[in-house]
Amino acid sequence: MVGNLKKKEIREILKNNYVGRLGFCLKGRPYIIPTTYYFDESTSGIISHSREGMKIEEMRKDKEICFEIEEVDNLSRWKSVLLWGKYEELTGSTARFALHNFVHHVRELLHRQGIDAAQFIDDMSYADAEDGNAIIYRIHILKQSGKYGSKDSHANFTELSGSN
Repeated sequence: MVGNLKKKEIREILKNNYVGRLGFCLKGRPYIIPTTYYFDESTSGIISHSREGMKIEEMRKDKEICFEIEEVDNLSRWKSVLLWGKYEELTGSTARFALHNFVHHVRELLHRQGIDAAQFIDDMSYADAEDGNAIIYRIHILKQSGKYGSKDSHANFTELSGSN
């Protein structure tokens, strides 16, 4: 069975993950790239960072983007969230505060998963910020959609595909 996620379920998926896929267009071609993120509940936005490059350059030109997050147990048990929003570059104390929260959130999620990556997170985020190469940005969520598949999904797929 495939169904729609409720807003509360979408919010939980956003809060409990740190890797999503950012979608944007470059010269009329769609690009999808994985990125580490933090869901900022206070602004209902996605916070992430990057160095200067094609992605940042294109999002400055065309601020409309999409963002996807999924939780997949197997082919018949999954959840997927798709967001549409606008890119905004953060600067000054707003950027530093967002980056601090980003690091704290990702570190906390990794710790819950039993991964000791605290130093990696510090090196990854603060090094970029200190050398001035980090671009901290927010995706203002304008629209969201979520789907889930339950155990019955596999049976439906089997029937449609003609597989046994």
